[in-house]
Amino acid sequence: MTKLASIAAVLVLLSLTFVFGSISHAQSGRRAAKPPSPAVPTPTPEPTPSPKATPTSKPPINVVVGMDGNGGFQNFPSYFYTTVLESFIKELSKEARLDIVNGGDITRGEATKKAKQEKEGYVVHLQLGIESMNPGARSNDARDVIVEYILMAPATTKIEASDRINARTYQNRGILRQPTPGIYNDYMLEEAAKAAAEGVAEFFKRYGPAHQN
Repeated sequence: MTKLASIAAVLVLLSLTFVFGSISHAQSGRRAAKPPSPAVPTPTPEPTPSPKATPTSKPPINVVVGMDGNGGFQNFPSYFYTTVLESFIKELSKEARLDIVNGGDITRGEATKKAKQEKEGYVVHLQLGIESMNPGARSNDARDVIVEYILMAPATTKIEASDRINARTYQNRGILRQPTPGIYNDYMLEEAAKAAAEGVAEFFKRYGPAHQN
């Protein structure tokens, strides 16, 4: 090989080396770009729930209950009056929205005056009548008792409810055997008082305090 041919071969080899190097560099530069990372979603803030309004409980209805003891002209033993008053209050107190106050011994006139002075409270006046033609008669038998009640509205003293209940009505109810006279009397008085209290409670169930308007 001549010297000229050797030089030409070297030049060709160098050219090929340059060409392949350029191709390799170009391919390395064309590497696939990494896909962009997905955007992290921004959490949407949850709406703050509005505080629930606390239901306002209605204030209790005040009811004053008094018994007319008839002063010195009682037709019955004193415990008859006490038994009826206490049994009436106990039964009426079962109504959760009523606030019962024991007014003690009170005449009809005093009850009316108290109701007139009240702004929101009601007044119940209890009285024991006697099953006799003689209003001045006296008896130790509960079968002769009539439980009378009136419910007066505040301020106006309007009579919202009233009734007369004969204790005799209960003489043959709920007794399995003949009790002693004292227990029998108590039973009839208590049942008559309960019936009277239920009559007052029924008014508040049906109408409520707004009925007076």
